[in-house]
Amino acid sequence: MALRYKESLNANISQFLLFLATSIMGANAYLNTWTVVADLVIVTLAGIVLFLDFKEVNERILTYIIYTELALIPIFYIILTQNIWLFLFTYVILGLGIYFRKLKLFSLIFFLASMIYFLQIRVFFGTDSSMISYYSAYLFLHGLNPYNPINTANVYQFYHQNIYLSYPTPILTGGFVTNLNYPSLSFLVLIPAVLLKISPNYVYLTFDLLIGIITFFYLSEKEYALFISAYLIPSYIFYSTGGVTDIVWVFFLLLSLLVKDVKWKGVFYGLSIAYKQTPLAILPFYLISYRKDLKKFLIPAVLVFFLFNGYFILINPSYYIQGVVTPMGSSLLQIGYGYNLLSFTNIFYLYPLFFTVAPILIVVMGLLLFRNKWYGIAYFAFLFLYRVLWNYLIYWPMFCYTNTLNSNDNSGISLGSKSKTIIISMFLLAILGFAFFFHYNFLSYPNSIHIDVLKVNYDNQGYIVSMLLNVSYNGPGSITPLFRILVDSAGPPNGFVWISNSTNLKSGEWEIVNVSAPLPQLYISPDTKALMINAYYSVYQGFLEINL
Repeated sequence: MALRYKESLNANISQFLLFLATSIMGANAYLNTWTVVADLVIVTLAGIVLFLDFKEVNERILTYIIYTELALIPIFYIILTQNIWLFLFTYVILGLGIYFRKLKLFSLIFFLASMIYFLQIRVFFGTDSSMISYYSAYLFLHGLNPYNPINTANVYQFYHQNIYLSYPTPILTGGFVTNLNYPSLSFLVLIPAVLLKISPNYVYLTFDLLIGIITFFYLSEKEYALFISAYLIPSYIFYSTGGVTDIVWVFFLLLSLLVKDVKWKGVFYGLSIAYKQTPLAILPFYLISYRKDLKKFLIPAVLVFFLFNGYFILINPSYYIQGVVTPMGSSLLQIGYGYNLLSFTNIFYLYPLFFTVAPILIVVMGLLLFRNKWYGIAYFAFLFLYRVLWNYLIYWPMFCYTNTLNSNDNSGISLGSKSKTIIISMFLLAILGFAFFFHYNFLSYPNSIHIDVLKVNYDNQGYIVSMLLNVSYNGPGSITPLFRILVDSAGPPNGFVWISNSTNLKSGEWEIVNVSAPLPQLYISPDTKALMINAYYSVYQGFLEINL
């Protein structure tokens, strides 16, 4: 079995493991020990699979795997959509593909038929990033600079969105993100949607569709069937129709891998980084892979990036830099489903700088030893970030199907298996060492704010609506504590971000604070058996876990 064929199987298994992880942690029950352990084990396995080398796979077994996966997809959709006609239609298509032995063609028809259901977009935005990008396109059409944070500050009011119900991104010093955080192509692609006054999610769905069609012309029959069976996992399509914007940069990066001309590779890579910062993580691998044709690759990439972003950089560099750096910093409230789970649940606190050092070490190790597995290195680098959302992880396995980046003797330093094992062990020990360093030397930070619960208030249905707390501070300067609550049952991705009447506290001071849900939708369910109050301001935090 060819290398790329093996990589396709690796990708397929990894994608289904990630779907399992998203299903387990979908309720954001951060304090449920079993779901947290299961999540961390599965996301780790999903990354390890990308590095495995299957020596031999029985063709008949592989065919059964493909048929089984394709047969499972309609079951997922009938559970999620309750649409019996889509369910029956997709099974008819699958049966015809098997009968006529045209699995690739009927997999494409299967994919297109499934996409029909999603033409009815159920939410206009779905995420704050989609809404801010859409508003940025609107502002640009009206002659305003969308990177000026003053111009986008009223985005929630402009679209009549309740900020607490729109899954906003909280800032550690108060408020929520309202400024544009991505390069300009992220909103320029939405101009047609703004002009037509339709949901931006139709744009993202279009790129989903294009990926399914383009890969049809590149992948072999069984590769494409493996790709489609994993691509139709609800995570991918539901994410795009729910306002997750990443599919656009994924599309351009896939094109960069598929085209043969180095200049066009540079063009499409330039488009991917002109849309979002994420593909910059693999720039070192590109530079090494095309080191003999570096100018042919780099010049088109840089020109394309500046073609879309140069204007906004020139009119106000500080606004632009401030915007695009925001997602990469640690000024945002920490959430996620990677190893950062251990930190923001206070199982094993890690000072934010660790989440910069660890990914850098992983990329360096990849450049030395695993250049041909760059997508796996990127996956693990993102798994160690300060914030780890599902869209930071689920797309990397897709590049296994089209991996042409390191096809010419570019696997890294030539070493024996023993030497490679020693070097990998050294890097892992270094990461572990930094973890202990950024834990034990920074324990004052998660213990800066002390919390005592004086009273828990319930409504007549048993929902927790507010709490009375005694809050004290011990640290440098002064803070105004903010509060969120993590639970062992279903909850929002950010936890329950509640409001309070807290005031400015200096070291050694305390006050009685009333913390309450801003809306009934953010009351805490009677099903909750344990909750953790997380007080925070900048890098200073406090945690109190209570059993109900």
